[in-house]
Amino acid sequence: MERLERENPTLTDASRALARYYLQIGAPEKASLQIGTAVARAVNDSDRVSGLLLKAELIEHTKGKVDARGFLSGIIESIDDSEQKAILFSKLGDMYREDNRSLDAIAAYEQSTRLNPHNKHARFHSAYLCAASDGLELIGLRQYRILRTQDEKYGSTLNNLGVLYGELGLSSNKMKFLKAAAEIKEDY
Repeated sequence: MERLERENPTLTDASRALARYYLQIGAPEKASLQIGTAVARAVNDSDRVSGLLLKAELIEHTKGKVDARGFLSGIIESIDDSEQKAILFSKLGDMYREDNRSLDAIAAYEQSTRLNPHNKHARFHSAYLCAASDGLELIGLRQYRILRTQDEKYGSTLNNLGVLYGELGLSSNKMKFLKAAAEIKEDY
């Protein structure tokens, strides 16, 4: 892999692959060098974001989640492509969700879906967290309904819509969506 990197200096994938390998084997110094190379050689925002996500992972492993979140928050504005910004906001939402910081996670996921309305991952997690938060249930319902229009066969969305309708006292809708979810054989 290192030979491939030397022979083709524009190949950022090799640097990212080496960085991921070094992260997995616990060699953060080597990972950091490869991440720096990948980010420096990035030819577009997509390549850059891939490298920056690896850097956030490195920071999380070496300094902690708070520093990693701070890093991500600080670099988002340097990205021009809205879909790539959405990926960073979604990752930030994931990090907040893992730390049980629901409102911060919701804000990050909402920003992600504003930038990329088709980001089902961010929209689903936003809906789930809103549905579980007092006073935000109707926002969760709206997000689930948007997801349903984007993909009618998304079983988890149908199931969660049924549960949420039940919690809101709308039992006829509850049964309709729970039945539809049960009929779907595969989910993703």
